[in-house]
Amino acid sequence: MSIMIVGLGNPGTEYKKTRHNAGFLALDKLAEDWGASFKNNQTAKAEVSEVVVGEQKIILAKPQTFMNNSGVAVASLMHRYKITIERVWVVYDDAAIENDQVRVRRGGSAGGHNGLKSIIAQNGEPFARFRIGLGNPPERVPLEDFVLQHFTAEELPLLEKKMAAVIDLINEARVTGVLEKTVTVAT
Repeated sequence: MSIMIVGLGNPGTEYKKTRHNAGFLALDKLAEDWGASFKNNQTAKAEVSEVVVGEQKIILAKPQTFMNNSGVAVASLMHRYKITIERVWVVYDDAAIENDQVRVRRGGSAGGHNGLKSIIAQNGEPFARFRIGLGNPPERVPLEDFVLQHFTAEELPLLEKKMAAVIDLINEARVTGVLEKTVTVAT
């Protein structure tokens, strides 16, 4: 049975290496690992890649609607590929968990994340959430500014470890079906 893995982020080069684009970065790494490439699907308002891993068909999607309207692209893709919300896995940045953690679980609240709010509003529940921890923003830096800042040079080694960890979680979930786990990466 097919699954759709959606990475959340914002389109455009100015957002490419921002914290809010951690989901896009994870999907780029997945596509690279699986030998897949993205094509722009204007109808679905997303960059999409179809790949078979093992014997499982997987649709990788990066909505191009900007974060706050991610649910529009997800709805279009679910309709096109006839995938139910239970078969959707969303990968995204999360300032509510520690900077050295990645976590997967099915369901839960949007936790203030506008991309998740949009997906829930357009498509309902329960979908799996692969959360890439950012930790709390520094004092006096609003969350909205923090997530739109580029990763610093000091953050890049940890980001690489978090990307590897979230890829491992996705591959483990794909094989075992386990969608409840937290991993702390070495800093």
